[in-house]
Amino acid sequence: MSNNKINLKHILIEAILIVFTVSLALALSEWRQQIKTENLVDRVLISLGEEMKKNVESLKTAIDYHDTLLNNLRSGRHPMVAASLEGIPFDPRNDNQLTSFVKDAIVSSSSTFIEPIEVIHSNEKRYLRLDKTVGEIIVTDDSVFVYGNGNIILRSADVSINSWELAQATNTLIEMDYEMIKLLGETTSAVIQYQQTTDKAVALLYGDGSGIRSALEDMFWMEKNLLAKCEEILNSLEVN
Repeated sequence: MSNNKINLKHILIEAILIVFTVSLALALSEWRQQIKTENLVDRVLISLGEEMKKNVESLKTAIDYHDTLLNNLRSGRHPMVAASLEGIPFDPRNDNQLTSFVKDAIVSSSSTFIEPIEVIHSNEKRYLRLDKTVGEIIVTDDSVFVYGNGNIILRSADVSINSWELAQATNTLIEMDYEMIKLLGETTSAVIQYQQTTDKAVALLYGDGSGIRSALEDMFWMEKNLLAKCEEILNSLEVN
C-alpha cells in the first residue's frame, strides 16, 4: 500500500509537471506570436505614416498647380503660347505673318497638319484659331501671348496606398482599430478613382481636348478629398 501511494504521488507530480510544461510552452509560443504580430503592426503603421506624408506633399503641390490652372481657364487667361518679342522673327501684330509662322511651326513639329489656322477679329479683339481651338492674342511691349484652352499640361499627384496591401498580406488588419481600417479602405478607393480620372484626362488631352476642363475639375476635387483623408490618417497615427 505504501509503495502504491508513492507511485501514485510520483505519477501525479509528473502529470502536473507535464501539464505545466505544455501550458508554459503554449504561453511562450503565444507570447512570441503576439510580439511578432505587434512588430509587424508597428512596421506597417510606420510604412503607412511615411506613405501618407509623401502623399500629402504631392497632393498639395498638385492642388496648388491645378487651382491656378483652373482659375486661368475660367478667366480665359491660360497661356497656350507665351514668347518674348526678342526671339520672334516677325511682327505678331501682322495677321499674315503670325499665321504663316504658326503654320510653319506646326508643320515642322507635327506630321498631322491642323486646319484651319487663321487670325480672327471679333469685338476689337484678335484670336488665333487652330482647328477647334481658339485663343485670344495679346501683344505687350515685350511679349506675345495666346490665351485659350490648348497646350494644357497635367501635373497629377503621385499618390499610393501600398500600406493597405502590406497590411492585408501580413494579416495585420485584424490588429488595427476599426476606424483606421475603414479610413484605409476609403482612401484606397479614392486613390483608384483618382488614378482612373487622371487616365481619362490624359486621354482627353491626346484627343480633341473637349471635356478636359471638366476632367480637371474632377481631379482637383478628388485631390482635395484625398488630402483630407491622408491628413486624417496621419493625425490618427500621431494620436495613437
